[in-house]
Amino acid sequence: TRVLLVANDEKMREEQKAAFTSFSEKIIGHSFTLASDPEAAISAFIDDISDDSVKEIVKKHRDQIVKLYQISGYHNLRALRQYIYQLAGIVAKLEDKFRNHTELMEALVFQLFVFFIEFKLDLGGAKIELCPDNIAALALQRLPRLFKQDPGDASPTEKLLEKYSTNDFRTVIQPKLWFSMLHGGVVDKKTLNKEIADADVFKGWDNWPSWKRLWYFPRTDFSSEKVCDQFNDDLNNLNQKLKDGTYQNTREFLHVAGLALEFSRNRILGTQIDDAVKELKTYVDEKIIPHMTIEKYKAHIDPRANVGPLASYDGLGYMGHDTGEFEGISSYLWRQLEKWYENWMENDVGTDLLEVLKADYMKFLGDVELINVGGQHRFLDTPVLHTIDPVGFVDTWLNLTPQDEGYLVGGFDKRYSGKPKLIPDEKPWWENVKNQLETRLKSETFKPRQIQLQSLVDGVAKLISGMEEQLKETTQSLEGNPI
Repeated sequence: TRVLLVANDEKMREEQKAAFTSFSEKIIGHSFTLASDPEAAISAFIDDISDDSVKEIVKKHRDQIVKLYQISGYHNLRALRQYIYQLAGIVAKLEDKFRNHTELMEALVFQLFVFFIEFKLDLGGAKIELCPDNIAALALQRLPRLFKQDPGDASPTEKLLEKYSTNDFRTVIQPKLWFSMLHGGVVDKKTLNKEIADADVFKGWDNWPSWKRLWYFPRTDFSSEKVCDQFNDDLNNLNQKLKDGTYQNTREFLHVAGLALEFSRNRILGTQIDDAVKELKTYVDEKIIPHMTIEKYKAHIDPRANVGPLASYDGLGYMGHDTGEFEGISSYLWRQLEKWYENWMENDVGTDLLEVLKADYMKFLGDVELINVGGQHRFLDTPVLHTIDPVGFVDTWLNLTPQDEGYLVGGFDKRYSGKPKLIPDEKPWWENVKNQLETRLKSETFKPRQIQLQSLVDGVAKLISGMEEQLKETTQSLEGNPI
C-alpha cells in the first residue's frame, strides 16, 4: 500500500519536529515488506477450534501444516485459516481409531491441503477444476512417468506431485467423497468412517492382496532379503490365483492383467508377452464369463473407469493402461461381457424381474419406472416386460395386498411417456396380462373381490389405451414431418 503523510511542520513544537524529522528520515521514501508469521497464525487458528479433542489432534500435526504452507508458497493466511476449519470439521467426524493413526492422519492432512488449496481455491492458478476426475487424476498421473523415458511436459497434476515432493498419492478417501465434502461442505460421518476404514494406509501393507503390493514394485526398495522374498511370494500367489480362477471382480482382474503383462514385458515372468495376452483372454472365457451374474455385471462394468488415462480401480490406475496389449485385453473383456449381457437379456431377464417382483414390488417398479424409492432404474428405456411370463406375473401380482395390487398398475403411468419404442413389444404383453386378469375375474364368486379385480382390469385397459394414443400421436407427427 502507498501511504501519504500530510503535516504542517511549522506548527509543530520543537520536540515534535525533532521526532518527526527523525521518523521521516527512516520511513519516508522507503518500501517495507511485512512478512506473515505462519507458525503463530496456525497456532492462533488452532486455538479457535471449539472442540478440545479435535484441537488436540490438529495440534499434533501443526508442524506438518506449517511445512505444507511453506511448500505451497502462497502466503495466504486467510486460505490457511479456512483450511484449518475444514480439517477440524473432518476430524470431528472421525472415530478415535482413525484420529490416533498417525500415518493415516498425516495422509489426510496432506491430501486435504492439496485438494483445498490447489484445487478448490486454485491459489496457484493452475485452473485444475475441483471434480472427482481431477482429484483421481492426481493419484493416477504418477504411473506413466515411471515407465516412459521421455515423459514430455509435466501436467498440472504431475507438477503438484513434484512440488510436494511425492510420487505416492494413495487417497485415504475416494474422489467422489472428497468432492462432496469440499464442494458441498457436508461431511457424512458414517460414509466418511466407512471409506477411511478401507483406506490402504489404515489397513497396512501386510493386509493388502498380493496384486496390490506388486503394483508398487517400481518404487519398492529391494535391498532387504525379506522384501525380495515377499515379492516372490506375492508373484507366486498371483499366478496361483490366476490358475484357480480366483479373480472374479472384473476390475480387479484388469489390475492383475496389467501386472502380468508388465512382468512379461520386463521378463520378470517367463511368459512371452503374446502368450500372456492369450492366457488372459482364455481366463476371461473360462473363469469370468461362465460365473458371471447380473449383480456382478452391474457392480463391475463401468466403461469410464476401465479405459483411458483415468482408468482405475481401488484408487489405483491400471498398470500399462496405455499399451496395446492392455487395451486389447480390456476391449476383449468388455466385448465378452456385452455378449453375456445380451444373452441374459434374451433368456433370463424375465425370470430375474419376476423374482424381484416376488421379493419386493417397489424394487420391481424401480427397475422399470422412474420412482424415488426402490430399484436401480435398470430398464427405464429398455423393453423387458414382455420377457416375463404373463401367468406368473398375474399370480405374483394377485398375491400382493389389495392396496399394493392397485398401486402396482398405477406405477406404470409414466413408463411409456415419450418412449414409444417400448410400446410395440410391451403392449401385446399387457393385453395378455389383461386377458389373464379377466379370466381370474370370471372365476371369482365373491362380489367384493370381483370389484377389486375389475379395478385392476380397468387399470390395465387404461394403460393400453394410453399406449395406443401415444402410438397414434407418434405416427401423425411423423406423417406431418416427413424426412
